[in-house]
Amino acid sequence: MITIKHISKEFDKRHVLNNIDFIFEQGKCNLIIGSSGSGKTVLTKCLVGLIKPDTGSVLYKNDDFYKVSEVKKKSILHNIGMLFQGNALFDSMNIEKNISFPLDMFTKLSRKDKLKKVDEVLEKVNLKGTNKLKPNEISGGMKKRVGIARAIIRTPSFLFCDEPNSGLDPQSSIMIDKLIKELTFDFKMTTIVVTHDMNSVMEIGQKILYLYKGHKHWEGSNLDIFSTQNKELEDFIFASDFLKEAKEMKALKATQITK
Repeated sequence: MITIKHISKEFDKRHVLNNIDFIFEQGKCNLIIGSSGSGKTVLTKCLVGLIKPDTGSVLYKNDDFYKVSEVKKKSILHNIGMLFQGNALFDSMNIEKNISFPLDMFTKLSRKDKLKKVDEVLEKVNLKGTNKLKPNEISGGMKKRVGIARAIIRTPSFLFCDEPNSGLDPQSSIMIDKLIKELTFDFKMTTIVVTHDMNSVMEIGQKILYLYKGHKHWEGSNLDIFSTQNKELEDFIFASDFLKEAKEMKALKATQITK
């Protein structure tokens, strides 16, 4: 669980984040959504220590990230897995070496144990047997799954995913959403997904933080979205004709049931 309290940040006297409170729950897919410039990226960087907020607290379980010792802070960071928007795979390395990179950097495991863990996570992301392939030999969806495998190789308690479906076709996006949800449940991780993909919001948004002009403008689940009275959230979510039609159909069914 990650709890943020009264997080604010400004740049050049421009308020980017304004007094934000939220709880990212363990074992759930927690989503951060909002239009460009709403503060999603800055908030995420505050969560992982890349930007220090001007005010407020970021609590990993009961530890205030910005008040603990450097040793404790490193311990927290080592317990975080990251899935980057651009995958950030090393083109010169094969899949096996890309995935084992965090183990090489942060552990003293034997080569045999490293390869065993690599095989385990490859099976988890349905890429068994691809160890020796290079990134340029696999599809975009497979690259995302390699990125996920690398992010979970050390069994993190916290998983951050930045636009995991960026650049993927609809079928691959559905597969990635399903995989993130399954891994979150299996590993009981606190998963934070930053996304613009409304299909992801509706599919895996168990807890959602909607930012609007640097403010927490709404929170709830994907089940709550269809009944929201928040105009800005409605405009953001239902900009898609498909979702707009889905909402209208649900409202129509509700009317029919009450008659």
